[in-house]
Amino acid sequence: MSTPASQWAPIALSTVEFEVCWERLHLGEPPYVLEVPSPGRTHEERQQIVESVLDGLRYRGLADGHWFHPDLVERMELLADCSWAVDARLIADRMIRARGAVAGRRGVLAVIDEETVTLSALPDHLVLGEVVALAGDAPVGRSTSASVRAATLDAAAEVSADARSLAENLIREGERPDDARALAHMLSGVGFRGQFSVVVGNRRGPWVVGFHNTPESRHLQLRRNGWVTIAPVSGQQLVRHVRELLDATPRD
Repeated sequence: MSTPASQWAPIALSTVEFEVCWERLHLGEPPYVLEVPSPGRTHEERQQIVESVLDGLRYRGLADGHWFHPDLVERMELLADCSWAVDARLIADRMIRARGAVAGRRGVLAVIDEETVTLSALPDHLVLGEVVALAGDAPVGRSTSASVRAATLDAAAEVSADARSLAENLIREGERPDDARALAHMLSGVGFRGQFSVVVGNRRGPWVVGFHNTPESRHLQLRRNGWVTIAPVSGQQLVRHVRELLDATPRD
């Protein structure tokens, strides 16, 4: 069986290939962020799909007559059985999903972009930063952070047509005017957005780290203990917030 040029060389699979490999490796139910359709409505259709996938993997040196390439096996197994993982969902004109997983000093990053799954081996200490880096760069705003009650924000957002009416509705419900106006401004014109969550063993993190871009800058979104906080955020600060979430998640 041929080997990749480097142990760090990315492996690109179609979503169909990824799903077939996952099933053949008996990895169980995939994490939600890695779920892809399982094609083949009948046993015969499914068998044809599996054989076609295996033929394609053999042609590319990712399998032989006996089994999958060891690099592919290691990356797939690490996604399913890891010490901790960071999951990402990023939404612009399409959704990009990702999982960075670590066990010991080994790491892997899986990115699902439309019909392609890219698996990259990484040292453990790079995984968290590489997952967050998928969000790309954005200017850092000059606004100050603002916090309001989550229930109040949810109710106000349902009946508000724009930033001005959102601020007015928040104030009407008892939020501080400065916080209400600042938060409404930072929520005006939301475009690219996403969130990061973590898993440690079998435990999910106690909150998620969200962000969104406006025409002016990027903003952090945190929903914790009944409050929502919106604040300007840099790439390094976003990494720190995800690391804080990872550190706050109980170990088994």
